[in-house]
Amino acid sequence: MSLNHRCSSPSDPVLTLPVDVLVSIFKYLKFREVVRCLRVSKAWHTQLSLVPTLWEHLEFIGSSAPRNSCVSGALRRAGPLLRSLSLLDAHYLNGGSLAILCRIPRPHWTSLSLVTCRQLGVDSLVRAIQSHGHALTRLQLNDAPLDDDSVRAILSACPRLTYLDISDNTGLSRYMFQGIQPTPTVVKKQKSSVNAPTRSSYPPLEHFIFRSNQECASSGIWIALCNQYSATLRELNWSGTGTVTGMMLHHLTLCENLQSLNLNWCTLSGDEADITHAFVLLGERCRQLEKVSLGNLTNITEMQISGLLSTTTELSYLDLTNAHEVTDRFLRTLSVRVPLLTHLQLGGCFQCTDVGVSHILKRCPGLRSLSLSKTAVTDIVLLRLVRYTKQLHTLVLDCCSGITNAGISSLVAHPEFVGRLRTLSMMNCIKIDYDMASRIKELLHPKAELLYYFNG
Repeated sequence: MSLNHRCSSPSDPVLTLPVDVLVSIFKYLKFREVVRCLRVSKAWHTQLSLVPTLWEHLEFIGSSAPRNSCVSGALRRAGPLLRSLSLLDAHYLNGGSLAILCRIPRPHWTSLSLVTCRQLGVDSLVRAIQSHGHALTRLQLNDAPLDDDSVRAILSACPRLTYLDISDNTGLSRYMFQGIQPTPTVVKKQKSSVNAPTRSSYPPLEHFIFRSNQECASSGIWIALCNQYSATLRELNWSGTGTVTGMMLHHLTLCENLQSLNLNWCTLSGDEADITHAFVLLGERCRQLEKVSLGNLTNITEMQISGLLSTTTELSYLDLTNAHEVTDRFLRTLSVRVPLLTHLQLGGCFQCTDVGVSHILKRCPGLRSLSLSKTAVTDIVLLRLVRYTKQLHTLVLDCCSGITNAGISSLVAHPEFVGRLRTLSMMNCIKIDYDMASRIKELLHPKAELLYYFNG
């Protein structure tokens, strides 16, 4: 619902709708849109601002950090119906809001996301989570005042937690996984038993996000995670968190249900043969991989990438940015293994040419996003794109000296292909002039983004 003017007349039909009708409409809107609508009319604000069902999902994702009073008021309105709370900038949040959070029982609260919450005391943060942690399934605490004891207490209080993001934290070590107290849960009573027995359970952690934690990077954290959650772990994001060794990769082979692995901006350290063997074992045991990110992974070789992807057939996302050893031969082999591929990042793979990329285009018809920046492709690959890809919406050709006006002209001759694109980047393509960039811009969707600039 969008209104281009302020409804000021009491006789406006939209202002005379019954409250239950308005609620049934507004409940399909996002929290930010609900707030905007309440600002349109005093009548709406009076009737709907205290309806708890409209405040179940609180998402403060604007450009500026919300004031503490704003968050506190929203928490009061939500009452026991609160399901999720998300603040992309929790700089102003203090213990007062957390006290309000703890004061009211919130049995449906399943998601908490706080980014940049250094102002919060670790004790008050842990108490808030412990008071309602029995239902939490998703927890994101980026740049928070966490230590080993606080993480241990949080994991002990959240028996249903499946997603944990503790990126940008500096006070953590492998000991945060040691001594977690399992939560007692009641088993459903059997007909033959008098009392329902209890059993202990650890949170079924499936997604562990540990980005940009170089200051506390430790192989012990990785190893403890793999050993304790080997049966449930499906996603490991270690991007920007120091070195990865062969021993760490060997422990990751315990997680046979792994579906997503992110090692962007890490460094492989140790004996190359041992690391290669570990990647091969990982590929053999983790056959459900769907998303692999190895962008800017220092020292990665083509053989190691091949070993990791040797058995997967479900791969849909692959980031090989600046994997300098990747060649056309690898792309040809890869195209046979991953017919479901939808996103491929080859930026900086300067040995890749039209030949290797063409194999991908022919055998991966569902490709939606392709980055070829700083590769050796030419205008030929653009003709293959038009011929084989019917779902492509993102194309990155930055710094491709082999792409010329003639190639872009061939795209202009196929407006249906250009019209499907939502992002087209041609930064520093020295053989594409401004007039040709203007011609293709005219064919793009009105909401599409064209990035073109030549610094030369």
